[in-house]
Amino acid sequence: MPVTPPFGAADTHRIAYRQGNRLVADSERPGWATVYASLAEETSRHARLPPLPDCCLAFSVARVATVTRSCDASDDRRERAVLRPHLFSIVPAACASTRTVQGHPRILLVYLRRSLLDHFVLAGCDRDPRGVELIPRLAAHDRLVEQLAQALMSVLVTGAAGIGRPGGEPLRGHAGPGARRPPGP
Repeated sequence: MPVTPPFGAADTHRIAYRQGNRLVADSERPGWATVYASLAEETSRHARLPPLPDCCLAFSVARVATVTRSCDASDDRRERAVLRPHLFSIVPAACASTRTVQGHPRILLVYLRRSLLDHFVLAGCDRDPRGVELIPRLAAHDRLVEQLAQALMSVLVTGAAGIGRPGGEPLRGHAGPGARRPPGP
């Protein structure tokens, strides 16, 4: 069975690493194979995102921002929404897009390998995954997505459930306000 290389920041749009943004934590160090996640405080900006083979879920953790975006470089399908905490958006795979963020939201970005989505489709729907795409939502709410995002964020900033570095210490970055840190040496 072939080994899947770790899913790292280089495989993403690197939004958390863009100038002006502040990375809080990410999953670079544990090197997960099918998911890459980053938690960052973003700044207002306009950016063109190139198409990637994997999709991205952007979950708003804190602070309000106005987001305007268009996919496939088509300005006639421009969408605009207010992204509030607990809402999410989906950046579709294989689609160039332009987005403008006005505000300073704290965002959890979760990139999912296409192979993981294909597995879910085969297991849950018994369909050919090549014909299934995620709907590019903007500022939507779903309780399951919210619970999964909060659990993943907890893993990122605290190393909860034994995931992350040995000893359960936080992953790269810091735990953030109000989070407990393990005792130091």
